[in-house]
Amino acid sequence: MSYNGIDVSFYQGDIDWPQVQADGIQFAMIRASYGTEGVDPQFSNNMNNIAETSIARGAYHFCYALSVEEAAAEANNFLNTIAPYKFNYPVALDLEYEPILSVGRETLTNIALTFCDTVEKAGYYTMIYANLNWLSNYLDMSILDRFDIWLAQWGSKPTFSGSFGMWQHSSTGRVSGINGDVDLDISYRDYPAIIAKNGLNKWDGSIPAPSPTPEPNPSPEPTPGESFDYTVKPGDNLWDIAQRFLGAGTRYNEIVSLNNLDSTTIYPGQILKIPGSESTVNNYRTYTVEPGDNLWDISQRFLGSGTRYNEIVSLNNLDSTTIYPGQVLKIPN
Repeated sequence: MSYNGIDVSFYQGDIDWPQVQADGIQFAMIRASYGTEGVDPQFSNNMNNIAETSIARGAYHFCYALSVEEAAAEANNFLNTIAPYKFNYPVALDLEYEPILSVGRETLTNIALTFCDTVEKAGYYTMIYANLNWLSNYLDMSILDRFDIWLAQWGSKPTFSGSFGMWQHSSTGRVSGINGDVDLDISYRDYPAIIAKNGLNKWDGSIPAPSPTPEPNPSPEPTPGESFDYTVKPGDNLWDIAQRFLGAGTRYNEIVSLNNLDSTTIYPGQILKIPGSESTVNNYRTYTVEPGDNLWDISQRFLGSGTRYNEIVSLNNLDSTTIYPGQVLKIPN
């Protein structure tokens, strides 16, 4: 079970959240505050506009605290900022401000504990965001183990030996409705169900929880050196291309490596080599159902004829033609 998400702040500017949802995003972590007084200038806009969608939402606070006392003050700033809103994803402490490392492991651990404990006691499901280095060397996880971890480790595979509920795997993602790069995340727990069951985050279940991303059919391992050419189309990005042809967006680094790319930027008309052969790759794309969708219209949009809806029914092993917002469907290429 996994869910595709993003995390955003004012750096992403104005976001078209319905477009974000149409691009398959199922949850978003939104920066609310920073320091003892800072409030993200886009937080209220993001919270009001994401309400137009069924994207699950959480919030996070960027930490500058150098003492336990400052951590408590920052927790109060965060609580005051998020108070008007409801969340069906966790709220998180973002630990990445490097000067904090100077306080040492014990004090840094107590800073995290003080912040998270304060927020947790206010009735929120609380988690900690940190990278592999911080988690392995600067935080005493035996003290913080009751809080879920949001791991920051960019690449195709996480190597953190501890448990974690979310993984930020890229800082250069591209998503419809957002100008420029955005962080990409995967969560592995049904947070909306956990939060609703425990009565946390002021959540009342009024917005449907996202459906899990279906586990892709395993793609056969390509014969060494085997590849085929793909011409980039407008709107393509490496994550989607890897999802389509390799069965998982997280395998985009294989395309980067095979083509000796210096970055993840691609452009229409560019010819990319894709690992494997065309006969073994997945022959479908994925689409997240939006409110008002039906199989006829989806088939008309992607397959050129509404009468071909049975191909979608068959590919997804549907028992009926009933679909619901947030459901992820496989669409034949």
